[in-house]
Amino acid sequence: MNEITPRQAKILAYLKNYIVDNGVPPSLADIARHFKCSRTNANYHLSRLEDRGFVKRMPSIARGIKVLEL
Repeated sequence: MNEITPRQAKILAYLKNYIVDNGVPPSLADIARHFKCSRTNANYHLSRLEDRGFVKRMPSIARGIKVLEL
């Protein structure tokens, strides 16, 4: 169940790099802009990453994405 698509692997790598470079997680808009996709599509991939245990999302917090395996 921990398998992810190549696109999701790229998004996970982007999350890790963004946090290291900026000290905070990217916003949904940042992810969508970087991958040239809609926010809905970015949200879908984040949800799948959360389902598989790679990230934890906190919807009530701005930029509320925590990578669980940094």
